[in-house]
Amino acid sequence: MIPLKPVREILKQDCPYHVSNEAVILLRDKLEEIAWTIKQESIKEFERYNNHRRTQGLPPKKRLNRWAIMKGHSNALKQESNTEMGLQSNGVVSLGGGKMDNSDFEQFMKAYHPPPPEESRYDYYCSLSLEEVLREFENWMRYERGYSKQTIPAKRKKVQKFFKITGVELKDVDKEVRKAHRAYLIEQMRKGKLKKNYVSTILVDLNVFFCHFLGRKDLRIPSIGREEISFERLTRDDIDAMIDAVDERKDIKKKEKVLHKMILVTLWNELPRISEFCSLKLRDIDEVSRKVRFSSRKRDRAPAHLRHPFATKEFLKAWNEYKKYRDSDDWSPEAPAIVQVLFVRRMLKGYAARAGIDKRITPHIVRKSGGTELSMENPKLGQMQLGHKSIRTTLTNYTGPNEEDKMRIDGILTPQKKVTVEEVVEQLTKQFVKDELPEEEYLYAIKSLKKNRGVQNLENKDIAFM
Repeated sequence: MIPLKPVREILKQDCPYHVSNEAVILLRDKLEEIAWTIKQESIKEFERYNNHRRTQGLPPKKRLNRWAIMKGHSNALKQESNTEMGLQSNGVVSLGGGKMDNSDFEQFMKAYHPPPPEESRYDYYCSLSLEEVLREFENWMRYERGYSKQTIPAKRKKVQKFFKITGVELKDVDKEVRKAHRAYLIEQMRKGKLKKNYVSTILVDLNVFFCHFLGRKDLRIPSIGREEISFERLTRDDIDAMIDAVDERKDIKKKEKVLHKMILVTLWNELPRISEFCSLKLRDIDEVSRKVRFSSRKRDRAPAHLRHPFATKEFLKAWNEYKKYRDSDDWSPEAPAIVQVLFVRRMLKGYAARAGIDKRITPHIVRKSGGTELSMENPKLGQMQLGHKSIRTTLTNYTGPNEEDKMRIDGILTPQKKVTVEEVVEQLTKQFVKDELPEEEYLYAIKSLKKNRGVQNLENKDIAFM
């Protein structure tokens, strides 16, 4: 079924030898055999997929999707892998849950280098190439410190750029080099080439690399203070206006409308970090205990009873509506993410423009705005929804006043000017003489003042007709 010509071209790529017809035919047969195996495994996975949908009360899918092919491919490769285990049966599963394979361990031991003692760790890393050190740094961040996959590449890039800018090797780095690099970054910041907050994160990440990973506490350099990024807080009215803008769209299908509404409701009600939202799975939503089990390195450090936000009724309603359109069986780790970060950012900006909201908007601003609204009323509830380890973080970063709060503060702290009844009558008479006040309103105001003749002083806010 597969033509021989493309198979021959595959074999000829980067091959310094002549390719025989027998080799081409044999490879073609093997490819067809593998494709047939993947097809059979994919059909099994797709049937399992539809069984899950029936269990959830959803209609079965009729088109074999990408997820089923990926699972079938994975299963086919497992069948072809070497699982020779001596006297132990191939069906025996290790305590870790996977089948044990001694050949994998033997290959690992050939390339394995035991970690150096604590006192000679720096000398060991100096003997490696920069690429090897950075690879060790990545593993350290991922498996020992638990940094997220999104954070690690950024920290690696900053360390790599440090060595590129300074042009020194690891063994030659001392405190003077670090001070000179800090001064260089500050100079670039003054020229407008780098932002202050970015310079701050560079210095912090370099301290993590030199002081914590390499163990060189003497190379610590103080960072610089971060500047607060000011923005106008969003309100619930803004979110409602964006949801209305979703309903008004005629150029998208109902499935997309339901998805967009679910994103807006989740970001405002559950206050997730954008990475937490994009990795959310069906099993993370517990409708019985009304909890949403977001997962991230920062949230995992929060106390257990404050780690997961409360699932609001509005969120559960929007999520259950969206579940009908979710194209995966059990939302396992292999299932694709709901959406990507870039999509959410563009979606928010698009609906803000449609709703006429002239404010800066990002997923984090939505989180900070909703978190501040809640924290101003009850800081402890704000800490729970935001997933903060310490309430100090909530009180410091999520209690900024908006315009309404500022007016309330101003009304409490600034005393109102007092006026007498005679002064009010005089002002009304002047307006009536200048024809600025109709006669009916003037006479009604004078009559009302006569009833309150006993009140000598009135506040401006108590005079309804002024």
